[in-house]
Amino acid sequence: MTIEPEGRVPATTSSYEWLPLLRGLTAREPDWFVWKNADTAISGSGDVDSMAPPRAWGGISGEFRAWAASFGAGPVVTCTHAPGSLVAIACVGADRRELAQLDVYERVGRVAHADMISAVAELDPRGFRRLPPGAEGLLLLLALSRRPGRKPESPDALVRIASLLRSDPEGAEKAARAVGLGGSLALRGARAVADGRWNIRAMAALELVYAERAIVAPSRRLAWLRFRLSRDPCPVLGALADGRRIRGDVDAWLRAVGTNHAVFET
Repeated sequence: MTIEPEGRVPATTSSYEWLPLLRGLTAREPDWFVWKNADTAISGSGDVDSMAPPRAWGGISGEFRAWAASFGAGPVVTCTHAPGSLVAIACVGADRRELAQLDVYERVGRVAHADMISAVAELDPRGFRRLPPGAEGLLLLLALSRRPGRKPESPDALVRIASLLRSDPEGAEKAARAVGLGGSLALRGARAVADGRWNIRAMAALELVYAERAIVAPSRRLAWLRFRLSRDPCPVLGALADGRRIRGDVDAWLRAVGTNHAVFET
């Protein structure tokens, strides 16, 4: 799954509000939190990117279904094809073609696990749990940096990361400590970005940390390889990449999706 610095703008104006869901998830699941794109989603121009350990995914799915039912959306589909992630979508609008999307990641940037980072999350004044700006910037840096330690492809992404890091250096430091192994290297890289530089040595050295993690948990690496090499593309992830819209006959799409996804009427 591609992680982008900003949510994609859907093809139609959303008729739903994220805040009730974000508040509900905060109350229900203490290990859940938004890690990026909260403001763009709330403004109606994006999805929600969050983190939580897999043990919380069942409760998150239930809360998402209740939220969708509250304003007449549905069906709801959940997808776990991308390793280490839960994607929940709801069909919204009169034609049910627009998809409201909640992403839940077990980890970000290969070393930042939800169980570790949750201690850094804080309560937003609007009533939901989220990462502070500096922590968001550090995780974006880890997520978007390219092997072996190269800059993100998008210059705009790097500008956004630098802005987040400069606005909240304390949050970045807290996230680096929470990451544990590799955190000091990530912080060195983050400080360079905040200063308008790129520390390729620190970012490249993180590859050794990633390699060590892969040796300790080889099943995760194998799961990603199988996912990337699969010849049977996921229709849910395909629709999300296509502007969060269903193309063609909606009922036919839902029947096809139902062969290998959980589909819930609301």
